[in-house]
Amino acid sequence: MSSLNTFDKVIIRLLKVIIVVSTFLILVNGMSKRQTLDRFGFSGQLG
Repeated sequence: MSSLNTFDKVIIRLLKVIIVVSTFLILVNGMSKRQTLDRFGFSGQLG
């Protein structure tokens, strides 16, 4: 039982980290895209 509990805790912690990292990456991606669009005026050239 105790091993299962620690396993669940590890999985929950990993899920939290994955969610935080993914949201952070999405935010950074959006910000960099906006900055490049504002800076150069290109639309969709850098992806």
